[in-house]
Amino acid sequence: MASPKVEVDACKDGCGGIWLDNLEIKKLDEKSEVDQQLFIKLAESKTKSPDLNPRIKCPKCMDIVMMRHFANINKDIVIDECAKCGGWWLDIGELEKISEEFPTEAAHEAAAQSS
Repeated sequence: MASPKVEVDACKDGCGGIWLDNLEIKKLDEKSEVDQQLFIKLAESKTKSPDLNPRIKCPKCMDIVMMRHFANINKDIVIDECAKCGGWWLDIGELEKISEEFPTEAAHEAAAQSS
């Protein structure tokens, strides 16, 4: 699946999660940057619920347990990052929540400055 600017790798096991290579998340963190059809395709591909409790290994590096980070100012979205390759794993719905939080980069920066 692809956004206009980024190749998005989706989970083949049916959980609806996605993998973004290093820095790709910055290209998709605003609603205007994401093809809304991507969210429809991800939802349609989901056949099972992800297990959100265990820490996961990087799907690219295989031997690295990924670190968890808050992905937004409200600290209600937690995503996984690989310390080795810099890639990101997002569970289903997390990219949509991140992209809807701020309409523009200026709004995102203003919120970061005020917190």
